[in-house]
Amino acid sequence: MDDSMDSVPDKETGIELYKQLSQLWASAGMHARKWLSNVLEVLEHIPHADCVTEVDLDRGELPVVKTLGVLWTSNEDEFKYQVHLPSRDHCSTKRAFLKGIATLFDPLGFLSPYVIRAKIILQEMWESGVDWDDLVEESLSRKAQEWLSELPRLCVPRCLRTELGVKKITLHTFTDASQQAYGAATYSRHLYEDGSVTCRLVASKSRVAPLQAVSIPRLELMAAVVGLRLAEAVGNILNLPKHEWLFWSDSVDVLYWIRGRSRKFKPFVANSVGEIQSLTDPEQWRHMPTKQNPADLLTRGLSVCTLIDEESWWNGPAFLMQEETGWPEKEVGIKKEANTEVRKQYQEYSPERSFISFHNDRRSLGSDQVLLLD
Repeated sequence: MDDSMDSVPDKETGIELYKQLSQLWASAGMHARKWLSNVLEVLEHIPHADCVTEVDLDRGELPVVKTLGVLWTSNEDEFKYQVHLPSRDHCSTKRAFLKGIATLFDPLGFLSPYVIRAKIILQEMWESGVDWDDLVEESLSRKAQEWLSELPRLCVPRCLRTELGVKKITLHTFTDASQQAYGAATYSRHLYEDGSVTCRLVASKSRVAPLQAVSIPRLELMAAVVGLRLAEAVGNILNLPKHEWLFWSDSVDVLYWIRGRSRKFKPFVANSVGEIQSLTDPEQWRHMPTKQNPADLLTRGLSVCTLIDEESWWNGPAFLMQEETGWPEKEVGIKKEANTEVRKQYQEYSPERSFISFHNDRRSLGSDQVLLLD
């Protein structure tokens, strides 16, 4: 049995959760131990012998615990990254560098702009053709050493909202791609009864671009699919209905494809667009300027020192703190790159013409008829 972590809105719900889980496990002959909460009132309802040993209720001191490779400081209610710096030998071979990367576990993708740099370096090692235990080029070794020397020691707030009454929660997913990487970042936006707004990073996902050449519009579409799957996972966990999900991309091509009929595009685009359209409404996908896109950070990489102070990464773009009337708007048109993905049979017709197809009785005409309307 592994560790388990959960979040509830108040201490009463936390106490009830403890009681129900204890009864459930007891019915199966199991006994849960090492309970910990960031609220002392909850811990007071749990036998001291079943709490984490470092808990001191008299002093109000709560310990730092490790779950799934991430440290949780219960007093401050923060996630903490603290990794021991590997030796210089972890930069000399592909196997050693991968071992160094594995010392940092970031399941929620808080550090994606930093981690993507290591993924790109490892891909460059693969391209160089060296075996697992062969020495890599000096330039790659220096890049690896520089990345490892920045292994983070920082804290990330866990809670996504304040204790104020929440009026509306929306999920915003930003997608982007470059020649080296693509990915998405998801934020929760909380509008409170008093009119205030908070926005926080929930999770992100980054991937390196394939070794074979792929156009930027296609990479942007791949990023959109990653964003869709990330939003689906986060939305289901946070119990947010799909109509409260919004997606942002700076690619006009992708937004044009999503608003079109998937069957008229070439298979690569058609399959991705079909998946997007099956789970979301095209109107949920909006355009935004590249300079305001936080997902741009995870496609080009950042150092830890820069990432710590990057407000747009942790809290999303500034416009999310405004009313919806102040959000970016742009009409999605047709670009040359978007038209290159249209199947040949659809390109034969002029955009200024429309057509209607109908089927006649084969006994009288023996074929399908097509009526072209100018």
